[in-house]
Amino acid sequence: MSAEQQPADDTPSRTEQTLDPRSGVEFAFQSSTSNTSTEPAASGQAADSGESLPARIERTYLRTRVAALESELEASERRRQDVIEQYERILENWRADASSQDGDQPSEGPLGRLLDGWR
Repeated sequence: MSAEQQPADDTPSRTEQTLDPRSGVEFAFQSSTSNTSTEPAASGQAADSGESLPARIERTYLRTRVAALESELEASERRRQDVIEQYERILENWRADASSQDGDQPSEGPLGRLLDGWR
């Protein structure tokens, strides 16, 4: 292959990667002796929030877990309410059917038709 046909290789070699201080990744470190840092953390909050990284991770995890549980609870309440409404409709239809029939008339069905034939 000639030089014109080879793809350009812009990736730095392994030694260049380790020696280059501008790796494209920024870290915000919090000194254990000083809380006066004004560098923003990766999450966008100030690095001197007073909490350690594990505590912030745990707090974030708990917040997302609470949000998921709240969403699950709302869905469960909607399903429960749907079941209650369905039961109430069935009960209302049953009562309407029962009140539309006379006390002497049997319900519709094979037995009802048989008894209607005897009358």
